[in-house]
Amino acid sequence: MVMSQESAEQLIRRMYERWNAEGVSAAADDFFDVDVEYEDDSVWPGGGAHVGRPAVVARFEEVISTLGLREAVVERVVDTGEDAAWVIRANGRSPGADVPSEHRWGYVGRIANGRLTRFRAYYRAEDALDAVGQAE
Repeated sequence: MVMSQESAEQLIRRMYERWNAEGVSAAADDFFDVDVEYEDDSVWPGGGAHVGRPAVVARFEEVISTLGLREAVVERVVDTGEDAAWVIRANGRSPGADVPSEHRWGYVGRIANGRLTRFRAYYRAEDALDAVGQAE
């Protein structure tokens, strides 16, 4: 099922609202396919591919803990008809040093039957938009 731009945007925004309110595991239960495939950006240390909801949740929990992330704000969602690209601003405070942090991440993913079936992270948010022909 290909989602309209409004539907893809609504799904992505609802997913991050849930993520912020209840955590990645709760969001994954509602918005990730059980066999979801996730790929880190190659610049991320220890990055790689993660398959299945438990593996993807574990990866995100590791990143959230390492960076002290507290909130992800959706800035933009683009639906190409086949894939969706989105940009988030992740905010947090580093563990131990309590230094504020903020980074814009980009993602490109496939949505089917109201769930993410696969997605890839882009360390540079604009690279995700470029990947779907929607440069900032």
